[in-house]
Formats: sequence, C-alpha cells, structure tokens
Amino acid sequence: MSNIFGPARQNGLVVANLDEAVKRWVGKLGAGPFYVVRHLPLDYFTYRGRPSSPDISVALGNLGELQIELIEQHNDEPSPYLHFVHTKGPGLHHISAWTAAYDEDLERIRDRGFTPDCEGQISGLARFAYFDSDATDGSAFEISDLGAGNEYGAIHDLIRQAAVDWDGSDPIRSLS
Repeated sequence: MSNIFGPARQNGLVVANLDEAVKRWVGKLGAGPFYVVRHLPLDYFTYRGRPSSPDISVALGNLGELQIELIEQHNDEPSPYLHFVHTKGPGLHHISAWTAAYDEDLERIRDRGFTPDCEGQISGLARFAYFDSDATDGSAFEISDLGAGNEYGAIHDLIRQAAVDWDGSDPIRSLS
C-alpha cells in the first residue's frame, strides 16, 4: 500500500445487496469462500467525530492473497459506507492495512498529518480507523488492529487458509 499505512491486505467494497455481491464474486471471479457476519456487533463507532450506530453486515473472502470485504449497511445512521453509496454508488470504498501495533501506527499516521474520520471497534475484536473516507476518488485507507489479545488475526488466517484449497463448494459460511 504505502510506507505510511503499510502493505495492502484487503479491499473493502460497499454493496447494495450482500448476498447478490457474494454470488457475483464467487461465480464470476472464483473468490471465496466468503464468511458472513450479519448485523456486525460494534463496541463503538464514530464518524466525523460523532457517535453513530450503523447496522452493517459483512462478508470476507479471499481472491488469491487479497482479502475482499463486502459491506452492506441496513439503516440510515451516518457512516462512511452510507455516504459512499449516496454519493458514488456501490464500489471500492477502502484499502486496508493490518497492524499488530495499532496504537503506535495510529499515532505515527496522525503525526504525518492524517486524521481519522471514522473509528470503531468490532465487538470484542479489532479496532479500526478510516482516513479520507470521503475522498473524491473513493480511495479511503483503513488500518485494522491485529494486536495481541484479539482474535481478528486468527479470523483473517482462517479465511485465507480456507481459500487456498477451496473447491468451490459451500461458498457462503457463517462467521458468527
């Protein structure tokens, strides 16, 4: 990705319908299998400095070594996903780097003049921050916390490993 954010590990796309998007990625591109979490529980979420409660579902699967995250928002709470869909339509929302040194990397990125416009935490798991999520070219950057004590890294490893020898069967799996 860059010497500021680290290596790109994931492309995140905002979609209008999660199930249709998964079928398209599996059927047309051979990506998968996809692990789905409906109504992702969040410990906290802020957008543009204000608390928000977006109701989102996500599907995670690999296309080779690159993880694909498909995101569908179900409500009208302020978020970068909803803003993206309303201003640009479905498509590539962000590129993500994963870090085991989240606090240090977030501070280093802030020291370079970047301010997160969205921050949150998946319930009991990883924290994340988006930068420039309203960029005119749609190129938001995200860092996700893979630090000690959370299972997020193991989940990404499970998803990547499932794709290695995947034969196309059971393309949609639950991650709940």
